[in-house]
Amino acid sequence: MHTMTSAALLLIASLFLGAPVVPAEMTGKWVLREALSDSYNAATGGFASVDGRIYELALTTQGQFQWNRFIQGTIRQCTRYSLQRFVGTFAVAGRDVTFRPTQARETFRSRARCHSTPDYDRDISTAPFTHTWEVGRGSSGDLRLTLSGGNIYLTDVYTPVR
Repeated sequence: MHTMTSAALLLIASLFLGAPVVPAEMTGKWVLREALSDSYNAATGGFASVDGRIYELALTTQGQFQWNRFIQGTIRQCTRYSLQRFVGTFAVAGRDVTFRPTQARETFRSRARCHSTPDYDRDISTAPFTHTWEVGRGSSGDLRLTLSGGNIYLTDVYTPVR
């Protein structure tokens, strides 16, 4: 007797139903919070702002998504902020998830205009992007959504929003 994987069942269901089929364990609101570094200034004996990122990802059973990505970085005491917001649809095929933004916007700011790039608020690319996904448990038993590949340079690990 053959046993089908959940990925195969999803593919068959989406072909016959003609609607996006999203794994239940993937849906909901997810967050990634990460401090990337803490720069120490030996001349002043102080610390610069903490670099880091906060990503919030909402996935619905109807195949809709909203992804907000906030990034802060400090170089030579110049703090920069970037906020990207993507809204659109997504589809799951096995372990691949493809996001198709219908709206994408980025806001960039630097404290005291210390960065060579001027502040801006503009539309950005709505080209589709694909990642590998997995839902599992971390070492402490907490639920995690892992995204990798595509336009993600590192593996991103999200936890449910409580």
